[in-house]
Amino acid sequence: MKKRVAVWMFGGIGTGAFSQGQPVLEALIRALSEEFEIVVYSQSPINADYVSRDFTVVCTSRNLRSGALRWLVLTAYFLRDHTRKRFSLVCAFWGFPGGFLATLLARFLGLPSMINLPGGDSVGIARLNYGIMLRPAFRRCALWTYRHATVLTALTEFQSRTVRAYGVSRAIRVIPYGANPSLFVFSGKSTSGECNFIHVSNYNLIKDPEMLLKSFAAIEKKKTGR
Repeated sequence: MKKRVAVWMFGGIGTGAFSQGQPVLEALIRALSEEFEIVVYSQSPINADYVSRDFTVVCTSRNLRSGALRWLVLTAYFLRDHTRKRFSLVCAFWGFPGGFLATLLARFLGLPSMINLPGGDSVGIARLNYGIMLRPAFRRCALWTYRHATVLTALTEFQSRTVRAYGVSRAIRVIPYGANPSLFVFSGKSTSGECNFIHVSNYNLIKDPEMLLKSFAAIEKKKTGR
């Protein structure tokens, strides 16, 4: 019998154009569903046409506008589901508020918890108004979560060091998402002629698109001499 895992997240499954969500995140959840029974608790409602045969997605109605109320309703759904069939692990992507709630509930129920951090949950960049560490109340909740989760993971070593700089002195496992090797294959062969770049991302200041374009231009200039 598969162990049952609750996965809390803000969104990224069955949302957006073509219900693609965050493809790397959904691919990871689908891979985990081969070994575990996965129930995803998503604060963002999924699209009406989204169907997953590999795992279950629990979300709230689009008519419920308040984000805080959505998290409270998800908590009620989670406790209902746990009562019906016990979970073995509570996992969360994003440290706050999903990770905070997941860790709090796991400790209350005597379950292990695992928190996976993306970039915004480990920084506070005032000039870009970016990161949960900018707000004292959010920062306290996040740091409590990072200290008390059974397992804490980061995407990069740089992010791990950033979290430690806030006083989180514990083991942090670095597990990068990585690229899909079936789509992006390293050939080891040098290319000739012009370089062709493709950049796929949501557009915001933290991505520093100006620096990205300048970097592409510098690579092109060094390669072609133009």
